[in-house]
Amino acid sequence: MAERLYPSDLSEAALLVFLDWFGRRYARSTQVKESFLEGEALGSARINVGRHWELVCTLVNSVHGDADLPFEAARASVEQRLDLEGLSYAMWIPPGAELPVGEPGLSELALVAREARPVDGDRLELRRPVNLYLRRTSLDGSVVTVLGGLSPLWAQFTNRVAGSFQLNAQDLFRLPEGEDERTELIERIVLAAGQPDVDDSCVISADDVWSANKLSGDRSFVIGSPVAQGDEAS
Repeated sequence: MAERLYPSDLSEAALLVFLDWFGRRYARSTQVKESFLEGEALGSARINVGRHWELVCTLVNSVHGDADLPFEAARASVEQRLDLEGLSYAMWIPPGAELPVGEPGLSELALVAREARPVDGDRLELRRPVNLYLRRTSLDGSVVTVLGGLSPLWAQFTNRVAGSFQLNAQDLFRLPEGEDERTELIERIVLAAGQPDVDDSCVISADDVWSANKLSGDRSFVIGSPVAQGDEAS
């Protein structure tokens, strides 16, 4: 096997994710006949399916234009570490999330990758512990101004807190899918807003939930963009 280069070619990652999904969905063996790039963000592949069919697929790298040197260097570091751990994942990074480039961040990410929970077929949840910071800014009103991953849920705090607050959730990029877990986090924030020391700052623990696909083979791929989605204060 040729020595692997880092960071990975994302068209290779996309093809492996598709082949794993196709093989399980249709219970057919597949073999890549040829694959080639048609541009920096576009590729294609011809695939033999079973003994009698041929499939042609097009691969589009929709995050190609977002990549920058620091993100690609971090992507290379994470992929290399996951390979050393013997993990074979396609890890999906939330837009704008920061990847570690050294220790202890690489070891911490490798640990949560090993502890990833299956949620749907081959899909996994990686739970990264993060902190949220809540601070009361006024005794008037009943509203929470939110920065970060909880900003879409800001209305769920209205008229449930005594005063006006700022919630810094900028280390939280992706919430759990389960509605029960989201509700439980909201209730903990509402409860924290009633504590006497919240004028200084109150730290609330949460999970930043990344996702991954388990792949056949012995390589891991990191897929994502350093460009954050709009997270203006709500």
